[in-house]
Amino acid sequence: MRVALRIICHYGVRDTDIICAALLHDAVEDHADDLAATGGRPEALAVLAARFGPQAAALVEAVTNPVYLAGQDADEQYRAHVAASLAANPGARVIKVSDFTDYAGLRVMPSPAWKAWSRGCAAGKCRHNQRASRKARRLSGAR
Repeated sequence: MRVALRIICHYGVRDTDIICAALLHDAVEDHADDLAATGGRPEALAVLAARFGPQAAALVEAVTNPVYLAGQDADEQYRAHVAASLAANPGARVIKVSDFTDYAGLRVMPSPAWKAWSRGCAAGKCRHNQRASRKARRLSGAR
């Protein structure tokens, strides 16, 4: 939920497929068994495509971590996957940026000073938020 809220509130994303994919971004990684009877990722993505549309499912697929091949460096596989999937699907970039932000720990309960600063950013009163919003819109293809 935080990933989707961030792209809406802070990055200004309005594309419903991108927002839907942000809400579902971990669904295939974490819940393929619950989504599809066979539990496979392709089947789970097919269920998402049927329920939420092919574009939302393609965005989820682009931000879903790969199943790593044994005997190969997992970090290298991950970097290659991120580079290739985000190059092929630019709308997924803003989701991945928001997810990285979440993993970076910017979801902890902030201090009162941080809360005041972030309220100002949410209201569009800080340059950092304005730059981040412009960059996120550019990455997502939104104008």
